[in-house]
Amino acid sequence: MLDSEEPKLTNSMASYNPPLLLKTNTLKYFSQKVRARFGIQRHGRFEWATAELDTALRMQGKPYIPEIYAYGWRVDGFGLPEQTFSVTENLSNTVTLEECILQRPERATDAMKLAFDTLLTAMKDGLLHLDPWAGNFLLCPDLTQCWLIDLEFSKINSPAPLEQQLGFSFGFFFRNKFEKQWSRERYLSFVDGWLTASAPEISFEEFQDHFRFYLDNHVKRKKRFAAF
Repeated sequence: MLDSEEPKLTNSMASYNPPLLLKTNTLKYFSQKVRARFGIQRHGRFEWATAELDTALRMQGKPYIPEIYAYGWRVDGFGLPEQTFSVTENLSNTVTLEECILQRPERATDAMKLAFDTLLTAMKDGLLHLDPWAGNFLLCPDLTQCWLIDLEFSKINSPAPLEQQLGFSFGFFFRNKFEKQWSRERYLSFVDGWLTASAPEISFEEFQDHFRFYLDNHVKRKKRFAAF
């Protein structure tokens, strides 16, 4: 797998105890290799192949971040990284939030609450996931724990207020495929109930301003990152 030319691969190493997950990211272009080797940022963020690893390492010890056991990179003849790798805990008994909602619709509200409670905890810890769609949450079957994955597009210690971060997250989440699962009316009702129960301290009016914007507008990655 370390010799693969695929940009991004994940391979289960279930025979190990505990089971492990090997993830590789291949750097195709010279400019990518240089940015990764010297930690050069573009548009305020690291090269995607190293950004996920950097974020996960900085957030190690948090219960919603998979544990990293090893990491590194394979270099080319010039000493530049051509592939990064990480070995993490294999959460093989989990399902994504998207899968949970499709397979167990009767538990959809509970699953959603767990996912957004986890997202709120991460924000208070200084981590803002900028790609919070339903496939980037892993849930255990009894819905007692949630993990955040695919952290390459995240921001640590964003100066944006919590209302803006939550408004973005809820708006983006619905627009990114979830509108096919729930009606807007059902989703708005869930959001109102979640805010009352889990985040009563925030300004509802300020949250609504950001929530409505991201609910109604598609914002590309570069602009999302710049907004926070």
